[in-house]
Parts: sequence; structure tokens; C-alpha cells
Amino acid sequence: MIKVTFRPKANSFRKVLSPLLSYVFTDKSVAGFLLVTGVAFLLRLAWNLTVHTYPISDFAWYHERAVGLIQGEGYSVHGNPTAYWPIGYPLFLAALYKVFGVHFYVAKVFNIIMSSVTVGLTFLLGRNLWSFAGGLCAGILLAILPSQIEWTSVLCSEVLYTFLLVTSLYIFTLKKPEEQNWFHPLASGVLLGLGCLVRPVGLLLPLFLWFIYFFSTKNFKRGVVLGGILVASTLLTISPLTIRNYIVFKSFIPVSTNGGINLWQGNNPNATGGYYWPSDPESNPLTPYFNDEVKRDQVARKLALEFICNNPDKFLRLGLVKLYNYYKDDRNALTFSLNPTYPRLSEKTKLRITNIANRYYQIFMLIALFGAAICFLRKEHVNNQFIFCTAITVILYFSGVHFVFPAWDRYRFPIMPMFSLFAGLGLTIILNRLNFLGTKLLRINKRK
Repeated sequence: MIKVTFRPKANSFRKVLSPLLSYVFTDKSVAGFLLVTGVAFLLRLAWNLTVHTYPISDFAWYHERAVGLIQGEGYSVHGNPTAYWPIGYPLFLAALYKVFGVHFYVAKVFNIIMSSVTVGLTFLLGRNLWSFAGGLCAGILLAILPSQIEWTSVLCSEVLYTFLLVTSLYIFTLKKPEEQNWFHPLASGVLLGLGCLVRPVGLLLPLFLWFIYFFSTKNFKRGVVLGGILVASTLLTISPLTIRNYIVFKSFIPVSTNGGINLWQGNNPNATGGYYWPSDPESNPLTPYFNDEVKRDQVARKLALEFICNNPDKFLRLGLVKLYNYYKDDRNALTFSLNPTYPRLSEKTKLRITNIANRYYQIFMLIALFGAAICFLRKEHVNNQFIFCTAITVILYFSGVHFVFPAWDRYRFPIMPMFSLFAGLGLTIILNRLNFLGTKLLRINKRK
């Protein structure tokens, strides 16, 4: 009897795997990226397997619009075309549902993946900005930040938008301006444009990034060209939606019809700095325009601008209140991820999770402020001024937007990776001072 055995060619496998494994385990950047991304992925997966959130409020609206899109109803509400919220996230959900079926978990799986990759990109930004250790600390701190984990169980636009924003900023800062070619501003601008289709809060950000090109290069012409490509690619990316809105509504609407309403909510005689929408028709001047979202948005913008011009002192006071709301705590994610769950969680459990999340957030921000202060006191820690200026600009830009518009901690979600960069430096310095694992492993001024 002849015995036949199958022996795979070990040498063939070795030839393929050895260089790959060698690269992964000898290149610190790859190993660091895989480490922080893996930690983030496991934590987010564990959360979603434990907490089963169903969509309510805005998130149910996104889901319904996505289902309507794949059923051929177009982007509409009860048969009427809409542009109230940007089409980006419902369209993203519709694409997922079309391929994988209409299930909540499909969106959640992609939330987990996108959020985990965002953490990995934050590590890479931190590595280039400070050092390997600084990037690693930044990635780990963001990976375990509770709100970044909690939002992945919600069908929200924040996770997708933050992924697009951070990816765009990574490409934008991948090389210094004098080393960039047309690809960097083009790709960055396209991603920023896609982000605006998800959340229009970043519509003016390309202009601020254009200024960074000017300040970061001595070649005026180069700065103009690179910034021009960035802005043009952003505008071209959102232009199909702008054209659609003009055809449907016969009005110039770059992305959505809720900008004026949000502006009014944050700036009116009874504004609180947060969400404001009185149910009493006599207290709400926008009620007569309930069935005309374009007119309602235009009237709201007019009323808000009149209030700001006539009450500059109250506008400034409200702005400070909005900034306080923007930074004071980290509860919003828990409201939408813990309350609408199946099976329901006990109030004691929700309170415990909320307290842990807020304590971590407070410690995280203190470390970030410490890291930021060190940057300005000891500039030798900054290895890349281009990334440093970009991170500061993004934080100031979003803070400025929410000085004007209503604010709460949900809207801070996209800039937490920028804060984690400074927290990464702060933690690295603290660990160095404590001689944690030996200072040689945590040298700040060397990337490798």
C-alpha cells in the first residue's frame, strides 16, 4: 500500500511571511500602529458585545433615511425632498445596508473599525510630532477614552466624520509643505469634503489650513498653489450635493438647511448655549415655516444675525457658556448609548459607568493641558512644527465654531484625537519623571 502525504512547501511560506513578520516586529511604527489599533478594536468590540444600543432621535432619522435611499425613495421625508441634515452619513449607511443587509450591527462593526484606525492614525501623528513614545501614549490614551468607545454602539455621524478628518489631517501633515506635491492637498481636500457631506461643521476649515501652508513655508507661490488645491478639491467634492440642492430647492444650499436654525438656537433672546427649541408656537418664531425647511433656515439665520448685531455683550456671554458646555464633561455618549439599550441597564450600572467616564475625561484633559503647557515652555519637545500648528488650529477652529453655535460634549468628539496628541506628550513626560520602565524607553526627542 502506498502512503500518500501532503507536505506544504515550508520554504514558500517562509519566503512570504518572513519579510512581513520581520518588518512588523522590527519597525517600531508598524508595531505601534498595530498595538494601539488592536487595543482600540478589542475595547470597542467588547463594548458593543455587552451594550446593545438601538437608534433614537437623530440616529433613528439617519437609519430611516438610509432605508429610504435603498428602497428608491431618494433623500426625502414622507415623500418630500430634504436637505435638513447632510446626506453623507445616511448615504454611507445605505451603502452598507445594500451590501450587508439592513442590520444595526453592520453600522456598528464599521464604527469599530473606523474608530480603531483613527486611534492608529493618532499614534502616527504623535510619533511624527513628538516621538515614538509620545505617539504610543497618545494612541493608548485615546483608545481607552470612554466616549470614543461608547459612541461606536450608536448609529451616529461622529465616528465616520472623525475618521475622515483625522485621515485628512494625517495626509495633510505627512510631509512638510516644501516636500509635498499635488497629491497631499488634493487627497486631504477630498477627505475634508467628504467629511463636510457628513457634518458641515468643517466647511471653513480648509481656509484655515491654507493659512498654515503660508506660515509653514517661505515660498509664497508654493503656499498659494498647495492651499488652492486643498480648497478647490474640498469644494469640488461637495459640489454634487450643492447642485442637487439647487435643482431641488431652487436655492443655493452648499450642504444642508439646518445651519441657520442652529445659529438661531445658539443666538436668540432665550438661548441657553445648548439645544433650544420651544414647543410653544408663540415662543418659536420659526413655527410658521415648519413645512418649508429652506425658508425656515433663511428666517432663522436672519433673526440670529440681528440678535448678534443688537446684543454683542450677550452674544459674548453666551459664547463663554457654549465653550463651558463644550468642555465641561463627557456625558452625551452615555445618554445615547446606555439609555436606549436591550436589555435595559440598571440605573446603578449607568451611573457607575458615567462616573468612570467623566473621571477619566477629567484626568485626560488635565494631562493634555499639561502637555500643551510644556510645548509652549519647552519647544525642543516639538519635532514637527507643521503638525503642531495643524493640531492647535483644528482645536481652535472647532472651539470657535461652537463659541457661535450651540455646544455640548458630543460636538467635541472629532477633536479629541488632537487633544490626545498633547496628552501623549504630557503622559510621556510624567512617565519619564517617574523613571517608568527606564528613561531610555521613553526618550522624547527621538522618533525611533
